[in-house]
Amino acid sequence: SISAKRVINCAGLYADELAGFVHDRNFYIRARKGDYIVLDKEEGARINHVLFQAPTEKWGKGILVSPTARGNLLLGPSAIIQDSKEATDTDTHELAYVVWAARRTMPHLDTTKSLTSYAGLRSRSNVHDFIIEESRISPGFFNVAGIESPGLTASPAIALEVVNLLKTSGLLLEKKSSEEFNRLRKHPVNFSANKLESVKNSVDGKEKTIICKCENITEAEINRALNSGIEIRCTDSIKWRTRAGMGWCQGARCRPLVAEMIAAKLGNGVRMQDVPKNMPSKEAPVRESRNFLSKL
Repeated sequence: SISAKRVINCAGLYADELAGFVHDRNFYIRARKGDYIVLDKEEGARINHVLFQAPTEKWGKGILVSPTARGNLLLGPSAIIQDSKEATDTDTHELAYVVWAARRTMPHLDTTKSLTSYAGLRSRSNVHDFIIEESRISPGFFNVAGIESPGLTASPAIALEVVNLLKTSGLLLEKKSSEEFNRLRKHPVNFSANKLESVKNSVDGKEKTIICKCENITEAEINRALNSGIEIRCTDSIKWRTRAGMGWCQGARCRPLVAEMIAAKLGNGVRMQDVPKNMPSKEAPVRESRNFLSKL
């Protein structure tokens, strides 16, 4: 058993199940899957803003055509209710719909420039609105659930609302000092448009050594991720932190170099070939091939 003064339930897809542990069954959560396609920067350079379609009850905001922070083009998401809360495999029919709908906004979309596809799950509650409240069944248990779009944009305001609810419940909150909590973290990725020029002019040899040529990720950036304080044991962990392996070749050229750096960091006789692409604790979701995407 676990004892606490207050519990904040922000368990996403499993928020209803966690609430059930305190006999609060006033809402339920279903998984809503969205399929996405990522295209090369050549396609991303064709638009400057996120392009929305008119929202509908079935498809929500519709299929977005979006330039990413790193210049790629992102298509999606679809919106299909799932029975499973682990169903993150992509679906051929959904991807075909994503491209069809995206071409209504961007008719000359070139899918031969596709890099990869993926799917994610959003929590959709039967309330059809944000659930931010103290449980009526179990005082001291706060549900923060069913956070659909624009949940990410609203997250700072949601946090303040939860703080107010905690104070109203009688909990005494003390703000931590800057020495106890540092809210700033140096990101290993440099988003500067002048990055290549800064690499050329760098004094540090590791800043000059480019490991991922598709994304221009340097050895120093990967080292910063390796020394961030969280042990890294697979190449995908470096990919998520630095984008090394997210370019046109999808890691075919840089993954062995990244694996070698991870092995050196881990030590204890770990060899480059011992470093996996991802951790085997969870089965990797199924994704459609680039060849399939190019024919949509």
